[in-house]
Amino acid sequence: MNSNQVSSSQAQAVTISLVVIATICAVAAAVAVRSVLVPTLLATLLALALAPVVSLLERIRLPSALAAAVTVLTAAGAIVAVSIVAAPRFDAFVEEIPGFLEKLGRNVRSFEASLREVGDATEAIGTMVGDHSGQTDAQPVKIAGDSPARFLLKSGPVAATVRVIKAARAAEWVILASFDPRLV
Repeated sequence: MNSNQVSSSQAQAVTISLVVIATICAVAAAVAVRSVLVPTLLATLLALALAPVVSLLERIRLPSALAAAVTVLTAAGAIVAVSIVAAPRFDAFVEEIPGFLEKLGRNVRSFEASLREVGDATEAIGTMVGDHSGQTDAQPVKIAGDSPARFLLKSGPVAATVRVIKAARAAEWVILASFDPRLV
């Protein structure tokens, strides 16, 4: 290979370098002219968005300049009206954010406690199942003063299952409250 020939890997490296340099230059140019570029882009988007309204006004025989002026003034008025109406609500929302975050923190802590309960209940079920899985001769259980149903509800696998269900319901409320705090 002579000095005039370039390998494909060298050509690829040069191409990548040029693309990186061009990207850096484009970003630098955009930053340099952003004071002109941003208003120009916003004006272009506004013109594109309002063009159908201007066309409609021109079809009803309004001059182009007047149609554009009416459209822009109406759009500006709508933006001001929405700002006036939304500003107090936005301020109220911003003031409620710390309370919402505190409530969300409480809900997360509650959810973590529920998860610990689920873990404890799962371990209890595993222990109960593990302790009795190898037994071949069953021993009768003597219940003093309680009915068998009441005994099962107070202890054993049924009680563990009830704890799991309660923890799952608590987790469900935490998740719902994360999406809409008014639900709690």
